[in-house]
Amino acid sequence: VKADDLDFAFLKTGPNSKGQFLENATGMGNQLTTLPASGNLNQKNVSLIGFPGGAKSPLVCPSTTTKEFEGRFLEIACDGFAPGVSGGPFLRNFDGKRGDVIGV
Repeated sequence: VKADDLDFAFLKTGPNSKGQFLENATGMGNQLTTLPASGNLNQKNVSLIGFPGGAKSPLVCPSTTTKEFEGRFLEIACDGFAPGVSGGPFLRNFDGKRGDVIGV
């Protein structure tokens, strides 16, 4: 069984020196969500954000459509995306600040 779709991490944080938890100090982040059962990886209104090595700011692929790749992954076509951008979030309904994380 391939495990390449299990490459993710979670981070647990605690209060800062003022006793604030991360969300209270920085504002609400993206909402982690799930997609329907397999076979439904074609999603609309998805943005992709990536930070290639050597860049001074992230690259954003604005709202587009994903398609299924190998039946297990999301694929998105973004003009101008450079190598090294992988690992960024796929954000559905991204409003410029927040969206629903449906993949990485």
